[in-house]
Amino acid sequence: MSIRIEVKSTELVQRTVTQRSTNKQFSFAEQTAWAHTVDTNGNPNPYPEKIRVTLPRGQENAYPVGEYTLHPGSFYVGQYGDLAMSVRLVPVKPR
Repeated sequence: MSIRIEVKSTELVQRTVTQRSTNKQFSFAEQTAWAHTVDTNGNPNPYPEKIRVTLPRGQENAYPVGEYTLHPGSFYVGQYGDLAMSVRLVPVKPR
């Protein structure tokens, strides 16, 4: 089972943060989406949950309105050996 993510708007929010250790600023764009998640037993939740998706570096345009799932490359092993995620969306092909 994969998580279904629904994009309902192409509106982007530009954010800028400052890294404490270097005082360097980073800018990125975020887009609102809705994740259709499951509970701890694997049962679908009755309503989608609002999430923020940070656009991948180099992607300037918002994800078009539509249905998506997570790209397998969204997951990686983090700095301390934990499973980490950086969301990348892949369109779901119509059935």
